[in-house]
Amino acid sequence: MRLKRFRNFIKNKLYKVNNSVNRYKLSFNKTIYLFLAYFVIILIFSLILYSPITQNETFAGQKITPLNYLDVVFTTSSAFSDTGLVIADSYNQWNIFGQALIATLIFSGGIGVFALKIFIINWIFRKTKITLTDMNLMQSERGGSGFRNPTQVVITSVKFLIAVTIIFGFSLSFYFYFTDVKMTPGIKDYLGSNYISPKGSWSLAFRFGFFHTISALNNAGFDIMSSNSIMPYYGAVELQICMIILLIIGGIGYPVIFDIKLAIEHKIKGKKGRHRFSLFSKVTFVIYFLVFAIGTLLTFLLETTSKDPHTYWNKIYVPDELMAEYNQYLSDSSLVPSSQLQHYLNNGQMYGSVFQKSFGIVFINFSSRSAGFTSVVISDFSFPTVLLIGLEMIIGASPASTGGGIRTTTFALFIMAIISMFRSRKDITLFKRQISKENTEMTFKVIALSTILIIIGTFILSTSHSLYGGKLNNINLTGIFFNVASAFGTSGLSAGGISKLNVASKIMLIIIMFVGQFGISSTLLVWKRKKNKESQFKYLEEELAIG
Repeated sequence: MRLKRFRNFIKNKLYKVNNSVNRYKLSFNKTIYLFLAYFVIILIFSLILYSPITQNETFAGQKITPLNYLDVVFTTSSAFSDTGLVIADSYNQWNIFGQALIATLIFSGGIGVFALKIFIINWIFRKTKITLTDMNLMQSERGGSGFRNPTQVVITSVKFLIAVTIIFGFSLSFYFYFTDVKMTPGIKDYLGSNYISPKGSWSLAFRFGFFHTISALNNAGFDIMSSNSIMPYYGAVELQICMIILLIIGGIGYPVIFDIKLAIEHKIKGKKGRHRFSLFSKVTFVIYFLVFAIGTLLTFLLETTSKDPHTYWNKIYVPDELMAEYNQYLSDSSLVPSSQLQHYLNNGQMYGSVFQKSFGIVFINFSSRSAGFTSVVISDFSFPTVLLIGLEMIIGASPASTGGGIRTTTFALFIMAIISMFRSRKDITLFKRQISKENTEMTFKVIALSTILIIIGTFILSTSHSLYGGKLNNINLTGIFFNVASAFGTSGLSAGGISKLNVASKIMLIIIMFVGQFGISSTLLVWKRKKNKESQFKYLEEELAIG
């Protein structure tokens, strides 16, 4: 009897707590509630990752310095926002448990915490009733308030992404077990011993296979291969193609995945006529691949026409201690190089053949959108190429996807609005559909606020430079802008110097990473009033000269 009373007491208490939580949810702006949920997740995981049980004390005979709490928070935020910017190399800083926690953060942050919650409740536990609060939170989290059948979209997409994770996870595990690293002699000299080869080790191969599948699918850019992303596999075209497929799947967005599923069902069932793709799917597909094509073409032209012997297309790897002699040799080829320099000259160009360099450009332009994997050193690109990749990262992936940035649809509307202005047209049309004025206004707000945020971020990160007593010495303003753009686009590509940033710069990047993943438009809703008090009178209207 006492046990029964105790059970009823606990049950009633839990019921009251649940009701209180639900009332608390409803009283809060749903976007603020999302931010609070994310904050709690970051707090819990950062405390675990800060503990000694997740970090290596030594690696390959070398002592590993434990990260301070701010650096752990930075890494946790980077993983949960699917960015990929890191303070320390993930392959040697974290042990298996730490890497597993980072993979969990990447997966939950990419797919969406509330999207996963709905998937678990609806599909695994077969509970068809979903609260309106959870539905609204999921739509805010994935940026999908305008989509039909949001529950079906989420469940279909999450099932598909989990299936892709399992298939590619096992496939890449076998690949890593049977295949050794593939790199040019120049890259091998550049990396030294700062990489791991999982060949012949099932434990490492499975860890590599699933970690990098999760990271690529969620456009995170985290790796546990080396100190320079996937450079040890620079010559492994087959691996890079797998990663391109994964990052496209993760970057096109949930509604597009659902739309493709409907198109396949339409074809299989032999229905009359063609399946009509949504406007969202059409715009996403066209802009996603158009930005890639233009970016790849411009990068190819900029790099192949560069006359600088130290840039990507022309570079021969030479260590810093021999750089002075190498520069003298370049200015006067009649000089006889030392035996040490001759070794590096014999290696040939660092990035190999024309095909290898061309594919390296293709991969970086796919990856730059939001993935963050790289097979080359970013600083080896010419100055205009670095700016171009920075712009691609700012554009980012699609809404309701695992990527960040201003999003492809925002960029499409911005370009079409400019074209309409030059054509003296008031309306904006895409694929025979007229875009609402509210959409257009929000587009310009997103562009404006993104620009302001990136400028402020670049300004704050500049305070880490040695000019202001900071530790940044070899990173110029372009490199600083690149790192800010990477955080905003949740890309993870880096021009270097992340570990040397001051406290204010690291905090700023954390904020930018979450705004980039969450989206400017969703972030705006945090500050939006629930009820707008209309003024009972209006002032006289007057024209103001601009521009």
